[in-house]
This record gives sequence, structure tokens and C-alpha cells, in this order.
Amino acid sequence: MARSFVISEQSGAAAFVTAVNALLALLTDPTIVGVSYNVDERQRRNQRQYSCVISYDTGGASLATPFLINVIEANTPAALATALAAFVAANPSAFIAHTEYKFEYTGSRDPKYIAITIYNATAGADANYIPL
Repeated sequence: MARSFVISEQSGAAAFVTAVNALLALLTDPTIVGVSYNVDERQRRNQRQYSCVISYDTGGASLATPFLINVIEANTPAALATALAAFVAANPSAFIAHTEYKFEYTGSRDPKYIAITIYNATAGADANYIPL
């Protein structure tokens, strides 16, 4: 039976990454079966609000390293592509499980192109990522 954890309304990318990675670090033998992200700027707070739901089963292969989340924000699609390519190049042996792209523009700020990636530094972690 799949379990889930929800990270709700973390202000800014850094707080979101810290909160999600802290929970992912607790999972030593997960099988990730679902990942969903949301980015919301409609609340007119000082920073974008990030949230996610990660569904998982336990009893998968034990991993030497936990899954992690990375968020990249850029002002243009080209800058996002460059930053994402740099992230992949900096983690050549990592299993990049899933990258989801978001676009936020409300008129109150510069438009932001966002890439949210779940990955694992252990190359064989693909056995632990089976989205339904």
C-alpha cells in the first residue's frame, strides 16, 4: 500500500528543497510511485509557494543515498535549459528520475521558468522509481 507525504506551501525554492530533502532522507528503501509538484504565486506573498506530494512504498532495494529534489528558477527558457544542463553535468552518475517544468507569471514579478527534478546520486536507483 502506497504512503504519501505532503510538503505544503514552502516559501521559496530553498525552503521547499530543504523540507522535501529532509523527508526523503528518512526513506532508506523506498519505491517512489508518484510525484506531483505545484508552484503558486497567486497568494501575493513575498516568495513563490512550492508544494508537492510524493507517494512511495517501502521494501524497495536499500539505497546508499536518498532521493533528492532540486529546483532551478530562470528568467528565460534558454537560461533554464543552460542551468539544467549544468546540473546534469555536475551529477554525471546520478539517476535523474523526473523533471517537471512550471511557468509562473502574475504580472507582479518577472516571469519564472522552473524545473523541479527528483534524482538520486546512486546510479542504480532507477529500480526504486516506478511511477504508476
